[in-house]
Amino acid sequence: MTGVVLALIALAPVLVVTRVLTLPGEAAKLHGLPLQVTLLVTVILMPVLATWLVALCFFGAERLRFEIADGALVVHTLLRTYKLPLLGVRVQRTSAKLSMRLAGTGLPGFYTGYYLLGDQRARVWATMREGGVVLDGPARWFITPADIDGFLEAAKVAGAHVQ
Repeated sequence: MTGVVLALIALAPVLVVTRVLTLPGEAAKLHGLPLQVTLLVTVILMPVLATWLVALCFFGAERLRFEIADGALVVHTLLRTYKLPLLGVRVQRTSAKLSMRLAGTGLPGFYTGYYLLGDQRARVWATMREGGVVLDGPARWFITPADIDGFLEAAKVAGAHVQ
């Protein structure tokens, strides 16, 4: 029974494409574009988006790294690297929990973007929703380094005000 259901799910897009490709004239238009074009774009984009989501789930948290180099916090993510000079920045351990996501990614074990941390907005790069480090400088950042004590020591040496 499961095999039949899986076969129907796998064949459904093929049946839809076949049906759409045989529609006559005006019936084959969606928002002024030929439905075939719309369908083909959808058929191509959906696997790409699904692949990107799977990559985020499996590799996002693995690639998230924090280091302190040349007096700045360097955050390495899946695609980009961010840098925050630490001179004069207030750094402290927190047990606050991320509450509402304002913009960004919220996958299990991988949180990036803007979230509410307590009652203030924070830029987040984290592998868990609570228990990390807050950096208050030109902006408010929340990160979750693996070794919080080591990170706080390194931040102090880099010129941050550690509390």
